Amino acid sequence: MKSVSSAPVSPAIVFDTLTAYQRTAGLRTAIELDLFRAIGEGPNDVASLARRCGASERGIRILCDYLTVIGLIAKEGSKYIHTPASSMFLDPRSPACLATTAQFLSMPELTEPFTRLTEIVRSGRTVLQGQESTVFPYFCLSRYVLPLDIPWPRFTVQRGLDPPAGVLIQ
Repeated sequence: MKSVSSAPVSPAIVFDTLTAYQRTAGLRTAIELDLFRAIGEGPNDVASLARRCGASERGIRILCDYLTVIGLIAKEGSKYIHTPASSMFLDPRSPACLATTAQFLSMPELTEPFTRLTEIVRSGRTVLQGQESTVFPYFCLSRYVLPLDIPWPRFTVQRGLDPPAGVLIQ
C-alpha cells in the first residue's frame, strides 16, 4: 500500500483544480487579443497595450493584473513585461511559441464534453452527436501543434494516433 505524505493537509489542490478554467480563459483571451506580442514589442503601459489589443484600458489592466498574479507576466511600476516563460512560449515572435497549441487545447470541441463529464462517466458513452466514442478532433492537430516540430512517428506511436485519419488507433 502506498504511504500517505506527512505534509500538512491543504485545500490548495482542490481550489487550484476548481479554478483551472479561469487560467485557461485568461490565457486564451490574452492570446486572442495578441497581448503577448504587444508586451514584447512595447510600449507596455496599460493605455498603449489597450490600443494595440483593441480593448478597453480597464479590461487590459484587469487581465494583465490577473496574468501577473498567476505568473505568466510581470509588472514593473506601471508597465507589464514578459517573464522568461511568456517571452519564449507565448510571444508569437518566438519560434517556440505555444499560442496555437493553447488555442487547440481550449477549442470548444475539446472542452465542451468536459462540462458534461458526469453524464459521460455514468453512461460510459460520449455526449457528442453521432459519435460512438469520444475522439478528439486530431485532424486539427497539425494546424496547431506542428509548429512545435514534433516528430510524427514517435508522437503517433506514443499516443496511439493515426494523424492523417485523425482517429485513435485501437
